[in-house]
Amino acid sequence: MFKNRGMKTLAVVAAAACLLALVPVGVVQAADFSHDSIVNSGETIEDDVFLSGEHCRMDGTVDGNLVAGCQSIEVSGSVTGDAFLFAETIVVDEGAVIDGNLFAFAADVEMNGTVNGSFAGAAATITLAENSQIARNAYFAGYQGELEQGALVGMDTYAGANQIIMNGNIARDLTVGLNALEMSGTVGRNAKVFLSSEEVDTGFDTIQPPYGQYIPDEIPAGIRFSDGALIEGDMTYESTSNIASQLDPF
Repeated sequence: MFKNRGMKTLAVVAAAACLLALVPVGVVQAADFSHDSIVNSGETIEDDVFLSGEHCRMDGTVDGNLVAGCQSIEVSGSVTGDAFLFAETIVVDEGAVIDGNLFAFAADVEMNGTVNGSFAGAAATITLAENSQIARNAYFAGYQGELEQGALVGMDTYAGANQIIMNGNIARDLTVGLNALEMSGTVGRNAKVFLSSEEVDTGFDTIQPPYGQYIPDEIPAGIRFSDGALIEGDMTYESTSNIASQLDPF
């Protein structure tokens, strides 16, 4: 029973990410293709910006939307619209601000900055680091998702993954389909967990080198809470097996 529900959750998360990315952002009157792979610190571009190349950096200000397809992407500046990032590795630095939504698709995503809209991503590993702030919702699919202590999601989080490490703060609901959950963070309302007794097939665990380096070590199956974990509302779970023995502190 769980496997269908878990895969349904994963499919919904992936579909949400793709659909959000396809939402029209308005009629583009013009666009800036002239910057190749770099927008320098102190530079302001009042237009939509498209970056491509091996290593892309956006250190300035984009007064519009940012679209980047590169081998690696680092964002440390500000974007007034949405950011669409496609790469092997994506890093959004502390101090970076995206006023719209962030869509990130890569082998590895590290989010340290602020998103005033929603975050949607798919990667082998997605990390919302200790200083990251997502004002609205977070949607992600991958092998591992991690919210570090101090990370904040202002509304709801939906995820499909083999494993999730949830040490941050979610203001409202957490809904996940997974094989393993470790939690020491806070959920402001309810948590709903679809737990598999078998590895959730996200597809990311079959990635071969060189991208296989982004697959982290597998954590034990089940649900484990530390002393600091707090769910303000109700927690419900569905599983194909009795997991009472897996609801343990760690």
